[in-house]
Amino acid sequence: MPATSVTHVRVAPAAAATTKVVTITVSGTNPVLGLNVVYNNAAGVVSSVVSNVGGALTKAIGLYGNTTDSQAANAEIWSLAAPAAGVHVITVTFDGSYVSEVDAWVFQGADQTTPCPIADAVSSQANNAALTLTPANLTANDATVACAGGTSGDPSSVTPNQWTVNTSDTEIELSDGYATGTTGVTLNGNSQWGSDHAAVAVRIVAAGGAPSMPSPMVARMYAVLAAS
Repeated sequence: MPATSVTHVRVAPAAAATTKVVTITVSGTNPVLGLNVVYNNAAGVVSSVVSNVGGALTKAIGLYGNTTDSQAANAEIWSLAAPAAGVHVITVTFDGSYVSEVDAWVFQGADQTTPCPIADAVSSQANNAALTLTPANLTANDATVACAGGTSGDPSSVTPNQWTVNTSDTEIELSDGYATGTTGVTLNGNSQWGSDHAAVAVRIVAAGGAPSMPSPMVARMYAVLAAS
């Protein structure tokens, strides 16, 4: 079963705060729940991302500050494997008070143990108005989710599948979207955005697509059988 997008919910920037809350409904077969978060303090970090139903999400990738122009844009992607169906209230907690923007998302057809491997995630601060992010080890049934945060200039589009392109805020602007198969996600913006963004992407492993290791007991059984 290939990994496919089910839904997403964005919460726009507002006044600086230590938390951000988004509500989303999980549905579908073999789902994964994820969250893209961007915020405007290069020295800051997200302390936790917690669902009231599923507990803590795991950070797959984070990029802090754009060193090209010393801008303060941060971008992170978090995920929760095998979330329960139904309404999830997700609370993002920061280590300080920041202006932020989040986009929660659900895919179905995802691996239920390690849907977003940390080792496959990628990030970039390349000074480029068209930036393609392609996670490692993508297969035909996998998907990619990417997001970028910018503090100056404006994003313009996300291909092949766009969720959000925010061009109306001065503190932080999110652009994000997804791709399926082995194609990465391309984030586009004007020349100023090209040098002032932080961009990250994760692989969504399709159900049945992640390698699994046998338990120690099974491994010993295999060894005995091989020796006999």
